[in-house]
Amino acid sequence: MNKFRWHLLAAFLTLIVTEIFNDGFQPIALIVGSVILAVFLYICESVVNGVFNRLKRIGAKRRKC
Repeated sequence: MNKFRWHLLAAFLTLIVTEIFNDGFQPIALIVGSVILAVFLYICESVVNGVFNRLKRIGAKRRKC
């Protein structure tokens, strides 16, 4: 859950910077967008970590042979 908090913070800061450069500031869109982006980042990181862990296991099996 700690990783998700960091993703949420990163998403929130990214969207704040984006909103500053846009014409209008909409707090509801900022909050909803932050949550959606944080979930997306969390899922992507989980998938990438899973792939790397699988590749490490395959490499370890090949070295044992």
